Amino acid sequence: MRLPRAGLLLSLALAACGKPAPRTVRYGAELCEHCHMTVSDPRFGGQLVTRKGRVFVFDDAGCLATFVNNGSVKPDEIQSVWVNDFLEPRGLLEAGAASYVKLDSLRTPMGSGVLAVSSGREADSLSVSLGGRVLTWPEVLRLSHEAHTPVVGMTAGAAGPQRDS
Repeated sequence: MRLPRAGLLLSLALAACGKPAPRTVRYGAELCEHCHMTVSDPRFGGQLVTRKGRVFVFDDAGCLATFVNNGSVKPDEIQSVWVNDFLEPRGLLEAGAASYVKLDSLRTPMGSGVLAVSSGREADSLSVSLGGRVLTWPEVLRLSHEAHTPVVGMTAGAAGPQRDS
């Protein structure tokens, strides 16, 4: 009986030493950090994780980008930024590595019209079939910046590795 308990304690101790990471979102029960609407659709949204392990949850990639641009968390305090994979609901992608499609006809939770997918090929296919345009994370940040006056600037590198255009 002491061996399983010791193993459990060791597992918990090792898990506590890991890098801060995104967590499971309680859809329908959590509020977006930016707009304070209920996070309900797993196809959209994302998470920002701080170096200290605090996780901010968002209902729309546009809310996440605005939050990042506003400097609510200083860039050097950001561990990682994640977006929901539109084609694999509940799947997360590193914001800088994801591909995005901006669709004026798409109804996202807060109206940004931005969705994230894992590859440029998927983004190209969606943009052709639905009439949108393909974006990178820095371009999503720029769109948010143009739509909202940011308090503090944000570099594209704060979102992690960037995909090639």
